[in-house]
Amino acid sequence: ATFNPPKIITVNALPAGTLTATENSGTPNDNIICAGSTVTFTATAGFTNYKFSINGGAPVLNSASNTYTNSTLANGDVVSVLVTNGSGCTRTFNTVTITVIALPAGTLTATATTICAGDNIDFTATAGFANYNFKVNGVSFQNGSLNTASYSGFTNGDVVTVDVTGAGTCASTFNSLTINVNALPAGTLSVTETSGLTPDDGIICTGAHVTFTASAGFSNYNFKINNITVQFGAANTYITNTLANGDVVSVEVTSASGCVATFNSITI
Repeated sequence: ATFNPPKIITVNALPAGTLTATENSGTPNDNIICAGSTVTFTATAGFTNYKFSINGGAPVLNSASNTYTNSTLANGDVVSVLVTNGSGCTRTFNTVTITVIALPAGTLTATATTICAGDNIDFTATAGFANYNFKVNGVSFQNGSLNTASYSGFTNGDVVTVDVTGAGTCASTFNSLTINVNALPAGTLSVTETSGLTPDDGIICTGAHVTFTASAGFSNYNFKINNITVQFGAANTYITNTLANGDVVSVEVTSASGCVATFNSITI
């Protein structure tokens, strides 16, 4: 008779461990993230190979590394890992489902982006979000629940932005607006007269002719006596001989860009 010795069967253990997700978007490590946030998936270390997959598809990472990082996950994506040990045995660890919250989306608009120095601008961001942080050149000037803001004191080239926070503390920055600031007219109003003892001192005899001259180079000059217009046009001089004692002459000057300033006034 032939003796057949018993066969010894060796059973290799399957890989054992877990898959976890690490993220600091919103509440850290709760698997709820803002769109575009980075998530690092970590499987228990010590095995030969790790095949990470999303939604059961082809592996997105097939290597000896036990970590996988992704910043483009969509809401409801399920991440899994197939682990191989040194004996060639494989096992899929627990899966991790990621909830993705959309970032706030909208626009920032303004009543104007080209202004005269000192003008105020009203800004409006798309409504419906929790918080709006309006900034000029990165410095906040209004932060709160209002989606509208006003600001003056711009300098040419200032950039206005708004950081908008929506659900789950997810935030995004809407389009930026660059502000163009035109300078106000700058100059003086002077008086010329030869009446009385001292010329050009603004002290005249009744009926004397007086010439008022504003700095040249601007588009329009609105001469006023006691704040009432007496001459309006391109001429930068105004001549009169009907002034009364105490009359105040001023000029409102308009530049080519439409900006207006009032020069110094002269009392006769």
